[in-house]
Amino acid sequence: MNGAIGRTKARKAENQEEENVGRSVFLACDSGSAENIFIPLQALLDEYTAWRSVKMIISDTAAVNTCHRNGVVARLQRQFRQKGLDEPQFIIGCQHHIFDLVLLH
Repeated sequence: MNGAIGRTKARKAENQEEENVGRSVFLACDSGSAENIFIPLQALLDEYTAWRSVKMIISDTAAVNTCHRNGVVARLQRQFRQKGLDEPQFIIGCQHHIFDLVLLH
């Protein structure tokens, strides 16, 4: 595994409010680069064999997430294809961030 995974700490917290929600997971990354976000996310999905559970990807509209070649979403899409899985049906930008962009321009 990549050294970035060792430096990245996945903090897991039980969600006590709803029984069906299970766990909330927050990834602390060394930097905001697409690679430093994707690698621990990939490791987390692998650790919990959760690839088949992903139905939707929602992210803010920052280039690090949405860049069509090496953004986090593009990397996730490649992993789904490499694993022979269907890609999530909905890949959308966070509506709060989209509205913020509209209001700023």
